[in-house]
Amino acid sequence: MASRPSASGSTPQVATLTGSAVPMDALDPLQKTPPHATALDNAIFILPTAASRVASIYEIILEICKIACELWRPDYVVAARMITVSRFISDIALDVLWERQTSLAPLFRTIPRVERRSVRLRRYFDGREIYDLDDIDPDLTTLETVPVLKIPCDHQRANDDSETSGVHDHEHGWDEDSGGQEAPDDGKSDYSSESERSDDDACEEEDCDPDQLELTDDEYETFNRYATRIRAFENTKYGHWELDRLLIDRALLFAVLRRGPLLPRARVIRLSRRMLLPVHGDHLIDLEQPLADGHAALVVRRDVNSCYAGQLCPLARMREVTMPPDRHLEVLSHLRNLPLLEKLHFIGVPRLSKSIGRRPLQIGFRTLRSLGISGTSRHEDARLILSQMSSQPLRLRAFFHHSRRKPALSTNHTPTHDLFRELRARLDLEYLEYLTVTTARCPHHESAALMFSDLSAFPNVHEVCVYLADSPTVDVDEVLDVLTRAWPALKRIYIRNDPSPGIQYRHLEDPDLATRRHATLTGLSPFAQRCPHLSVLSVPLRVGEDVPRPLEHDSAHLLMTRQVGIDVGKGDVGAKAVEVAAFLASIFPSVQFICAWNAVAAVDERWKGVARLINQAGETPSKALE
Repeated sequence: MASRPSASGSTPQVATLTGSAVPMDALDPLQKTPPHATALDNAIFILPTAASRVASIYEIILEICKIACELWRPDYVVAARMITVSRFISDIALDVLWERQTSLAPLFRTIPRVERRSVRLRRYFDGREIYDLDDIDPDLTTLETVPVLKIPCDHQRANDDSETSGVHDHEHGWDEDSGGQEAPDDGKSDYSSESERSDDDACEEEDCDPDQLELTDDEYETFNRYATRIRAFENTKYGHWELDRLLIDRALLFAVLRRGPLLPRARVIRLSRRMLLPVHGDHLIDLEQPLADGHAALVVRRDVNSCYAGQLCPLARMREVTMPPDRHLEVLSHLRNLPLLEKLHFIGVPRLSKSIGRRPLQIGFRTLRSLGISGTSRHEDARLILSQMSSQPLRLRAFFHHSRRKPALSTNHTPTHDLFRELRARLDLEYLEYLTVTTARCPHHESAALMFSDLSAFPNVHEVCVYLADSPTVDVDEVLDVLTRAWPALKRIYIRNDPSPGIQYRHLEDPDLATRRHATLTGLSPFAQRCPHLSVLSVPLRVGEDVPRPLEHDSAHLLMTRQVGIDVGKGDVGAKAVEVAAFLASIFPSVQFICAWNAVAAVDERWKGVARLINQAGETPSKALE
């Protein structure tokens, strides 16, 4: 930690709400800078950042002008112009610093009365909150000490001052930036290890009601000044491994919600789950019915059955939304008519209701250009979402469907065909440029030409990523041939397939089982005359015992100017580096790199040697690779 600078040193910096360093007065550029002796006595000093220095320009220039006014007669017109320009630059820097946030904690820390306190909280071991109606089983729960932002009442402040009760850590204990280290037990906590739950460090005095907490006009004005700067809020990483995040007291949250939306000008929102907000208590994120402006809003509810608590953010000007849908896809009715929505990503998709497909379709999502579906390996769920989007073809430029979880073993490839057929029916064929799809995991062989026949109807695909679900029944060489023939304008191709044999396929009597999972050197031959704009090729490659001879063709037709980066997965070139380099040079005369991304360092280094041989041969074409 940086030490407190002297008065004669550089401009002192204080810890900002984004984790960077800004002079204290930069947090409120509208007010005059107080004297250093009074303004910075209690500041927490940390190392400054480049962005915070830009944000502090206004304060620096203002102090210079003050000193100049005291020492000599300056040109007041020039000084006024300097202050105006520097203040404008400082405001822009603050906008940049606050534009993207991953937590609401920095925003709530702008309220002067807010303090950080430690409380005991009981959770389930998987990280879920405990509801008031739950039958708590101690064997399934854990009692943890967590940091909470709150406005303590007068009784709690008195107790803290007397150091006779209360759990607090004003200067030590939990450090949000360092990952949250638990404060040592000083024996002064009023919570015992047998305590079932401590909701909000509640005051035991009868005249204290947390629900009556109100912010002053000045406090809310300060809060809103920074809330309106936030344009993107992302909180998609939420799980039991992040329980040490700084939480927000429910009374404090509701006090702000009663005043207005938390993020009134957000344009991008990424939420991981309905129980999302890192607040201290049970709060759900939900979509409310259309408001007065005709559009819905993301709202906060107190719990599953209770009433609406307030708006997280309005959706009228939303451009990008990432959130989990409900199993009945009611979320589509709230998002369908948003006038500016360009990107929509559904994550954590639950098993959808089978009655969804019988609903009448409506027109909507006219401005949508990117649709992603992840968090589900079920092709049927992705097909249902597509089928309910709009009665008119969507003009998507990008479609994404993938899950980290492998699809369940299927008896046939029907789920893949159904999804690809739905894509062709629901999308405007001329618009799609970026495509990511996952095939079914099936023990039966399927022709790649038949599997991708519906996708071949999209003529302008520039980037494709195909997850073959680690299936040995789809020939990777055939997939490359089909894709390059269908989309000659491809710039990037990614084929994902684990080349390691799986125990679930050992019973199959198929002589080609071991070779279909990889691409071969011969399978790369179509690239010699196709895809002139190709820049990236990522495919699981296998170098066989016999390396094919270099291709013989007219050098006038060779794509000499193409620069390609190649990822071969776990494939090893072994001792055949020269032969492999000679063959690849007849397809790719020049390469940016060749790497084995998933292999050990020695294998990757051998492929780098192949890349050097190819580029050396390209520089001296008269010299053959030996």
